[in-house]
Amino acid sequence: MFPIDEVVSLLRREACLGRKPSEMLRLLRNYPEARSTLPLVFAFRRAFLVPLTELGLIGGWSSDGIGEISDARIDETLRPAIEATRHLWDQEPGHPG
Repeated sequence: MFPIDEVVSLLRREACLGRKPSEMLRLLRNYPEARSTLPLVFAFRRAFLVPLTELGLIGGWSSDGIGEISDARIDETLRPAIEATRHLWDQEPGHPG
């Protein structure tokens, strides 16, 4: 089972450190459960409360760079979306930031 609480904490911590969304997606690929798109979308949704409409492009991204969506596009789209919801997720109990 995907350790969602651990992953949410990891993503939030990395975001607070300034890690790019594409880099955070690569970190998640270390979890066997995150080899497909759905767990990645679910993790980003839970961690950052970003609307699913913003997260859909994760499906076209690939950690090896061969996907139709580039790292730059992931970062250009998701970074502002994550920052826009920061006031929601940065205040949750147990958040490291």
